Amino acid sequence: MKKAIFTMIIMACLSATATAQTETKVAEARIERQLERLKKGMQDGTINPAECSRLQAQLNAQKTRLAEMKADGKITAEERAEINRMQDIVSERMFSQKTDGKDTNKKRKDPTRQ
Repeated sequence: MKKAIFTMIIMACLSATATAQTETKVAEARIERQLERLKKGMQDGTINPAECSRLQAQLNAQKTRLAEMKADGKITAEERAEINRMQDIVSERMFSQKTDGKDTNKKRKDPTRQ
């Protein structure tokens, strides 16, 4: 009897950990997609180095916060909402930076040439 109860407790703990890992995999995948968008923006010149640095710091803060939330083995609905908000904000900022008209690859016209 004690062995069965102990086994059930262990299974419940493992289940909670697996659930937290599954929930965070979605968030981690989104962070990776955002990093790819950031990399593409740097390559095509729509995001300058200062903007890239700032956005990358925000993504790193997300990773840190996600690890803190995952540490206890359970992600609450509030924590999940916080992660989504943080990711939405960075996504909006990334879009804003990419479309602000500051293309670092544009060749400037030489005023002395005609």
